[in-house]
Amino acid sequence: MKDFKKNLQEGFAKTTEFLKNSAEKLSSVGPAAKEKAVEVVNDVLAVLPIIEDAGYRTNEFNIGIGLSPVIEISFSKFLDIPQEKIDVLKQEHEEKKMFNMILTMLDTASSLAGKLDADDFNFYETIVEIGISPKVSLRYVNKSLDSNYINMLQTD
Repeated sequence: MKDFKKNLQEGFAKTTEFLKNSAEKLSSVGPAAKEKAVEVVNDVLAVLPIIEDAGYRTNEFNIGIGLSPVIEISFSKFLDIPQEKIDVLKQEHEEKKMFNMILTMLDTASSLAGKLDADDFNFYETIVEIGISPKVSLRYVNKSLDSNYINMLQTD
């Protein structure tokens, strides 16, 4: 029991030190890093209307400020757009790397969602996270959840 308490105390001490160092680094983020974060967010916001033209509605977005800033955007596919039109959109906006990256992630996620067998769940939305290492997530909601709860997840 003494070893457990000692290990626990050491773990808390290390965690506290890590959090303190992280907070110091976060508070010392320079103006150039802040400007870069603002630039990325503005790039994302600028392409959201074009992504809607590709059939994906933006539900919401969150900005996480940390050692590595992140913007998280949730999308719902509301319209199936023919691949020919998607190709035209990509060609028209080929200089917008953010648009092409997000659309490719959404298309990949949509394809994957169509192949999953999650009988007790309904596919709800796709979440794209733009950061140092972009990622995409699929959100499923349990079919048995009260519809009021699901409505709380939706944004106006």
